[in-house]
Amino acid sequence: MTSNSICILSSRETPSKSRSEEVKRIVLFKQELTAKGGLEKATMRIANAFLEKASDVTIVTGTPKEECPSIPGITIASFPVRGWLTFTQLNAWDEICRSYIAKHPADIVLSFDRTTLQTHMRAGNGIHAAYLHQRRLLVGPWKKASFAYNPLHRTILRLEKKALGNPNLRRVIVNSSMVRQEAIDHYGVDPSLLHVIHNGVEWTELAPEFQNWPALRNETALEIGSDPAAFHFLFIGHEYGRKGLDFLLKSLSRLPVNDARLIVIGRDKNISAYKQKAERLGLRHVYFLGARKDTSRFYALADAVVVPSLYDPFANVTIEALAMGLFVVSSKHNGGSEVLDKSRGAIIADLLEPEAVAKSLELAMQHPKTEESAQRIRYSVRYMDYPLHLERFTSACL
Repeated sequence: MTSNSICILSSRETPSKSRSEEVKRIVLFKQELTAKGGLEKATMRIANAFLEKASDVTIVTGTPKEECPSIPGITIASFPVRGWLTFTQLNAWDEICRSYIAKHPADIVLSFDRTTLQTHMRAGNGIHAAYLHQRRLLVGPWKKASFAYNPLHRTILRLEKKALGNPNLRRVIVNSSMVRQEAIDHYGVDPSLLHVIHNGVEWTELAPEFQNWPALRNETALEIGSDPAAFHFLFIGHEYGRKGLDFLLKSLSRLPVNDARLIVIGRDKNISAYKQKAERLGLRHVYFLGARKDTSRFYALADAVVVPSLYDPFANVTIEALAMGLFVVSSKHNGGSEVLDKSRGAIIADLLEPEAVAKSLELAMQHPKTEESAQRIRYSVRYMDYPLHLERFTSACL
């Protein structure tokens, strides 16, 4: 086994509320377990939700013990993963998980990663085979051919195939019907194993920021040097190419009224190239703000969020935007587009066709944010509030 000995970070405490007589032992696999990422936060929410269901919960992680959060009542077993290259780390992590569960049997083994020995999976990253299929639409022949030999892609595909073909697999939680169909198409997964639960959103927690959006709008517009009365599109995502910023910039330049603003939030190592591209396209009002923690300020400023992803199992920005009362323009390759309807969003017919993207942007501009529309859109996704989402998720597993 390529790991350190197990490190117990938090002893189990008996929750104050009454527990049912039958206590299920549940083991969760999550290689990264810091408090920063969206998937990591979701893991901790789910772990606590299981604990509320009278479960004995352990999280097995590859994150070093000093970086792990402390979660009362839950045991965290830390096995730092060794290996310089990503694909070797993936193999090492899978071996750690297989070895752990062989020594510590459980009623439910739920993996959030591409591991191969579990009873339940949360396929939050989608289907890698489907992602590669989409990427082939944009890359040249040499890059396309390299996918078959790239050790990282080969490793992920092998783990993915083995995981979905595991005879002990009892349930696969996917976050969109799009991913459900991809699992069937690429790997022939039994449809009865696949259960669709769209991502949850911090609906209640966002209430203070939402209530204050008119004042925040004016304040934030002045901060970045924009006009609060103008129509603002918002793009949020790291790695702009993967998230489709190229499609958005090209299409924004084709709008007949070229006075719309675009706010770009997120990291990209080639951000200067995107700034130059915006200038070449004649876009006068594009604000590249880099990574920001105060995204609620920009949801307050914006009228519409654009999610032009080439592949996204379910972009959380979709429902965060809706919970903040924004109209959403989305690619059909974003599983989050499944929660949209004509009153709160538009789905781009063909992401590779700039005119089709521009048409969806024009439609969004017919729906500027008002206090009435923001309230209507926000309350339309109340059913996706995290407590309700967690109840659906744990019930599907238990």
